[in-house]
Amino acid sequence: MKNYPFCSVLMPVYNGEKYLKEAIESILGQTFPDFEFIIINDGSTDGTKWILDFYSRSDSRIKVLTQGNRGIVSALNNGLKLCKGEWVFRMDSDDIAIPNRLQLQLNEIREKPDLALVGGFCEQINENNIILRSNKYPAEHKTLINNLESLKPFLPTPTICFKRVAVNEVSGYRERFKYADDIDLWLRLAEKGRFCCVQEVVTKLRKHSSNFSTVHFKEFQIYGDCAVVCYFRRKMGLSDPSSSDNITWHNFKGWVESRLDEMGIFEEEAACQLLRDLWISNAGIPLTKKLISLLKNCKIEFLLLKYVFRRFSGNIAYKLAVQSKGLFK
Repeated sequence: MKNYPFCSVLMPVYNGEKYLKEAIESILGQTFPDFEFIIINDGSTDGTKWILDFYSRSDSRIKVLTQGNRGIVSALNNGLKLCKGEWVFRMDSDDIAIPNRLQLQLNEIREKPDLALVGGFCEQINENNIILRSNKYPAEHKTLINNLESLKPFLPTPTICFKRVAVNEVSGYRERFKYADDIDLWLRLAEKGRFCCVQEVVTKLRKHSSNFSTVHFKEFQIYGDCAVVCYFRRKMGLSDPSSSDNITWHNFKGWVESRLDEMGIFEEEAACQLLRDLWISNAGIPLTKKLISLLKNCKIEFLLLKYVFRRFSGNIAYKLAVQSKGLFK
């Protein structure tokens, strides 16, 4: 009988040569050494392959799978098939794991056997490793789920580990949610066990102009809301459009997008994106000066106020789920 490590680290990468060495070394330098490191090269065309070849030759814990460029969902699902550990720790190729990240989260796992997902705090850093801010998250399952249901700040993927069997039971990541595949998975995983968050920093999360969520923030909003609406529909005993045929799914996604557009959600999110970009590009400048420079634009000021008001006016995805009754079979 083979003895497998208790945990697997899963990292997809596409053209990630700029930060890849730091990401890999932050995992290899963990204080808890008994893990396998599964890296999926999603058809990179830069120097990623050579970096992966070097590290895989130097450390037997690393297993590299190279595939054609089929996207992150394909890469993650193929990686999951290779994972042997009971728990899978997600990692991104531009982030840095704190040296005791695995140990901190494993301590929580061993104390609470009903867990399906564990996250942690993070520090946001820029391209030069300068700390921009620290992000803290609630420890309790109920509050974490409430944040997820309302698309409020939730645990960043590179801080998360999850029970492999539970993820396999819900069939892993889904291509239909390619811009919010993690949100969709976490919502389905919430039905398999409890969530918690280690109250310590476990990852340094790199923020830069090429971040997926920065480039595709509109798509993230659409697919994220689709995931939550489908989740609420399941809870109401209604059909799940994401599990239906292509025509139903296309019509449902289009309906959600049109409703969000009518409510002005995309304009609000664009204003918030400007604020995030300002934060990232002006490290070291006091927050007050950053806000003053941004709020000189009256339209942006109005949209940000509207965004804040919306956050306290009820769950939009839940309202859309109620409105969708009878529209999709």
